[in-house]
Amino acid sequence: MAQHLQFISPEAFELKESLRLLLMIVVGGMGTLLGPILGAAFVMVLPLVIREARNFMPASVADAPGIEPLVFGLVIVLFILFEPSGLAGRWVKIRRLIETFPYYRSDSFVRQKRYLKTERMR
Repeated sequence: MAQHLQFISPEAFELKESLRLLLMIVVGGMGTLLGPILGAAFVMVLPLVIREARNFMPASVADAPGIEPLVFGLVIVLFILFEPSGLAGRWVKIRRLIETFPYYRSDSFVRQKRYLKTERMR
């Protein structure tokens, strides 16, 4: 955006644009190089999906303003709750499943407890 305008002002980053940038990072996965790329691809396709989904919604819902920011916020919350590592983390899990297929254990991605069982009893 700054390459074309050659000037950046705070007004350029409205709520919708800020949500879009946050969504790219959270959905893609923080802490990886692949994550923001996957997140950007997801965010570029999401408005098209929303536009097509409006055809199947009732007229009162489809014509309501603010559906896109609502969906963006909902996607952020769902990814933070159910897939905190983002699409890049999911890709790593799928790749590891394919590489170790016969020996894959479903509990290999369970988070470890920070303390031992004997330390908990103290």
